[in-house]
Amino acid sequence: MTSDADYTRMIRSTFPTLDLWQTAGGTAFRPESGSQLRGDDLDWPYAPLSAVAHQGLAVAVTHLQAIRVHLEPESGPGQLFPLPQATLCRTALVGAAQAVWLLVSDDQEVRLCRHRMLITDMHHNHRQYLTDLQTYAGGEPHEGTEIVAAHLDTRIQEMKAKRAAAKETALFRNTKMIRQAAREVFAGRADAAQLEQAAVLVWRSGSGAAHGFFWPTFGGPGMTQTAEPDANGVAEFAVGGSLGELAEPYLAAFAMCEQGWKLLRQRGC
Repeated sequence: MTSDADYTRMIRSTFPTLDLWQTAGGTAFRPESGSQLRGDDLDWPYAPLSAVAHQGLAVAVTHLQAIRVHLEPESGPGQLFPLPQATLCRTALVGAAQAVWLLVSDDQEVRLCRHRMLITDMHHNHRQYLTDLQTYAGGEPHEGTEIVAAHLDTRIQEMKAKRAAAKETALFRNTKMIRQAAREVFAGRADAAQLEQAAVLVWRSGSGAAHGFFWPTFGGPGMTQTAEPDANGVAEFAVGGSLGELAEPYLAAFAMCEQGWKLLRQRGC
């Protein structure tokens, strides 16, 4: 059985690599001339594929570093949180999976199709936000918001035309992206199928935590019963953090991030 000391060693062993990634994420990534990514970036220069992948990795690293702050003794007493750390791991997993998913295929058409799909989804969510801002402004429109919204509407139509010309209709789905990225990251391992499913479960559990639900903690080692059940069979429980529950999602996001950085360098050189 894996002990808390083992989990601590596994997590702490990643910290030197996080420092390297944080430095790499803090500066713009520019593909070399003649590289695959230099060619990919020409397809949509307003948000180049290489920049979107790099941003996903930077997001992943900052969220893994946030977990580190909770655990490092020099940063304080060290604390485990049942839900916030799950949401940090979730975002780290999404950011890293996004990079892997965009970069993993050797086929440029697959990379470009996925990039257009992701940009379409990004535009959709950004437009929803701007629409709410415009509604909030009521009868006094905010000039800056109106300019950004008009610009985004232009980009939405341009991307719509580009995808229509390529006969692309697929919609972006986070769960499918994570599953496909995990399949690539763990390919060749005897337990690849289980690890792929574990990555999806990390995503689903983190989504529950991100939406303010406690069900991701049910039955976990951080949950203890504190009172006898009442007449309806309902009892009181206390929920705390657990290294065991943190280690798997953290290490899943780390492994995904590791592959993402490798692919970014491979495609960009």
